[in-house]
Amino acid sequence: MMPDAFAGRPQERFIVRMERDASDPFADIAQKRVIAHLEGGTSIAGTFIRAAGGFIVVEQADPDKTVIVNVQKIIYLETAD
Repeated sequence: MMPDAFAGRPQERFIVRMERDASDPFADIAQKRVIAHLEGGTSIAGTFIRAAGGFIVVEQADPDKTVIVNVQKIIYLETAD
C-alpha cells in the first residue's frame, strides 16, 4: 500500500525515480560546479565530472588538475552554480 504522501501519483513513476536515484545519486549534478566538504574540515571545489566505484571525479581549473575523492569521506556536497 502506498503512503498517503504519494496518493494520486502513479506508482510506476515513484518506483522509476527511486531506482534512478539509487543507481546514480549524482546524476543531477554532472558538469556542475560543486564543493565537497570532507571529514577533517577541508573542502574541494571544482566541476563534477562523474562518479565511479565509490569515488567522484572533480576537475579544478586553478591549478589545472583532476581530483578523485572517496565518497565515504564526504560529509556533504553542494552545488556552487
